[in-house]
Amino acid sequence: GGQEQHQHQQQKGGGATGGQKKSGGRSRNRGPKQQQPPREDPNARAAARKERERREAEERERERLRLEREEAEREAKRRAEDAADRIRSHLASLKDACSRLEASADLSRRRAELRAANSDPARPTERELTKLDSSVKRNTTLNKKLRCVTEETKESVLADVSRANQRKYVTEAAAAVGEVLFKQKDVSAVAEVCSAMHSKYDEFASALLPQLAKVARGEVGQEGLTLTRKRNALRLIVELLVVGVHTNAGPLERMVEEICEDVGEVSTAEEEEQQQEQQQEVDQRAQNALAMLATFAKHGREEVLGTPSPA
Repeated sequence: GGQEQHQHQQQKGGGATGGQKKSGGRSRNRGPKQQQPPREDPNARAAARKERERREAEERERERLRLEREEAEREAKRRAEDAADRIRSHLASLKDACSRLEASADLSRRRAELRAANSDPARPTERELTKLDSSVKRNTTLNKKLRCVTEETKESVLADVSRANQRKYVTEAAAAVGEVLFKQKDVSAVAEVCSAMHSKYDEFASALLPQLAKVARGEVGQEGLTLTRKRNALRLIVELLVVGVHTNAGPLERMVEEICEDVGEVSTAEEEEQQQEQQQEVDQRAQNALAMLATFAKHGREEVLGTPSPA
């Protein structure tokens, strides 16, 4: 039994020795071997860089062309809009010129008709006048309308003139017109109403003209007289001459001469302060006179001065 125990211990020890040899030996399983990264080819790297630069250059070129195209489109649009604006402006100017030509033609035609009627008016007889309304109410209402004739009220006033008998109120009617309360744009309408009055009453023109001359010759500021009223009075005098309500241009010529004298007037005061005040008044009168001359030249240049209107 002791021998078997000894053998058994030897086997155990041998087994242990064998196990140590196995564990102490080198391991044959070292795992997968690590691979080294491949070396980068310098030529490939340079080629990639060139390709990248080429693409970037192409992108920049495309962007440049896009910006140029957009700028060209904006410029073309701007030019087209400018051209359209010029065309619209030319068309508006042409339309305005046509309107002015039509208005001028209508005015010339109406002036010719009035001049023909006023040159030999067929005035009603006294018997015919007695058939018309001569009441104070009718004439008072008509005189109020005569103070402020407009293009819009012209037809109504003309109708009232045809229905009324103003034989006893001609002076009052002339004074109403002679207040010159109408506007510049209504001068032609006023002249037409005056022509109707002249065609009925031969004394109307002789009663009206002194009233207009008084306003045209008056001093601005006196009795509320304005430069606008002075200019409108002068223009109506010219218009009445053109349509034949009066045919003597002598008073108008003398009036224009007086206006020219106001333009050339100089101060005669001796003291400096008084001279300055007087000079200011003189300068103001000269400016007013120039405005009056401009009115005369504008509205009487062709019929009175014989100077054609500018094209």
